[in-house]
Amino acid sequence: MSITIEEIVKKINDGTLKYRLVGDTDEKARGKVDLRNRTFENTPNLIDCSLDNADLENSTFKIDMHGVSFENASLHKCNFFNVEIESAFFLGSNLSMATGYGLGFVSSTFNNTIFNDFKFTSSNFTECEIIKCNMNNIAFKDSEIDLSRFIGCIIENAIFRNTNFEQTVFLKNNEYYDQEPYPLFKNSSFIDLSINGCGFMLLLLEEIEFIRVEVSSNTTFDYSIFDNFYISDCTFNDVRFAETVFKNQHRRQSGNNTLQDTDISTIKFEGDIEFEDIFIIGDDGHFLSAEEAAEAAEAAEEDENISIYNPLQNIGFYDRDEPEEVEDD
Repeated sequence: MSITIEEIVKKINDGTLKYRLVGDTDEKARGKVDLRNRTFENTPNLIDCSLDNADLENSTFKIDMHGVSFENASLHKCNFFNVEIESAFFLGSNLSMATGYGLGFVSSTFNNTIFNDFKFTSSNFTECEIIKCNMNNIAFKDSEIDLSRFIGCIIENAIFRNTNFEQTVFLKNNEYYDQEPYPLFKNSSFIDLSINGCGFMLLLLEEIEFIRVEVSSNTTFDYSIFDNFYISDCTFNDVRFAETVFKNQHRRQSGNNTLQDTDISTIKFEGDIEFEDIFIIGDDGHFLSAEEAAEAAEAAEEDENISIYNPLQNIGFYDRDEPEEVEDD
């Protein structure tokens, strides 16, 4: 059926377009508009309309969308270029192997959505609800995840590079007292980014790596488990580790991470892991960066009165008295 992209967008917006559905055979799709392999650009935006069950595979979007429903739609291998999608609904949708550059999801809902192999660059999730979604092998680069909630998602083999997290929550479900940690971010990497004011609640963080990550602003890891982890060159400032467990550190793990203004009273270590395997501790209880630790080591060579402070064991050696000399009779 011959129809221009302008006519397609107009008919989608007014609800009169008959389009090919997911699962339609060529015979069943006869007389319907095929939306696959289309490029949506230089047209009005899609506003308050439905593309439920639409087969949009391998299409490219260069127009904004507001209030669009993509329930059970296929956006497999779609490309989104400098697009803002606001107040949209992706319920049971398929976004696998899609790419987004300059893509902004704002105040949108994703439920049972497939994101596997999605690549995000210079993109963002803002005020979104992401519920029970599959997000395996996703990659975020130079992006932002802000004011959003990830509930019961499956996120494995993911890479977050230079992607900042702000006031975002990751949890198993809304039952905060369910004490069985939920596996999330298995075999995933967080590199060169910041995590501010976020909540990681009741999660099993297995085979993950944090490299050059700044964690701050009352970020919490409540009742979570770091299992087979690698944490390097990171800063934890004003962070809460409530009953957090660290175990089975990666063989590369070294204690070169800064910890400041953080409650560590309920941290637990299993196996042969000690506090110093992860964090650097100063002689006055101040937690040192790698640079400060190097300076302290140099100073120690010149100082005969060295004090050691370990906040976990409360062991200190301060101004030890020399033994008194006993005069011979």
